[in-house]
Amino acid sequence: MITGGYNVINQIKQVKQKCLVLWGEDDGIISNKQAYRLQQELPSAILRQVGQCGHIPHVEKPREAAKHVLDFLEGDSLDKADQASSLSSTLVST
Repeated sequence: MITGGYNVINQIKQVKQKCLVLWGEDDGIISNKQAYRLQQELPSAILRQVGQCGHIPHVEKPREAAKHVLDFLEGDSLDKADQASSLSSTLVST
């Protein structure tokens, strides 16, 4: 991404879904500044950093990475349940 090997800027702008940016706090390949930039450029991004971890959190710290993914997915399920509940309440009251 940084050296021009991947040009994803146009694709990033197309992402509308809620997404998880999972980043190794000690990533020596891509700076943490890029993680914050990516979070800013993705409208519904949640950034989670894995402490004492380099470039590949799912390999270096699989349990912690999996926990972040599960928390993200559970949060998304809760958001959808809340939306459904709000919609039901609106339909019942009208």
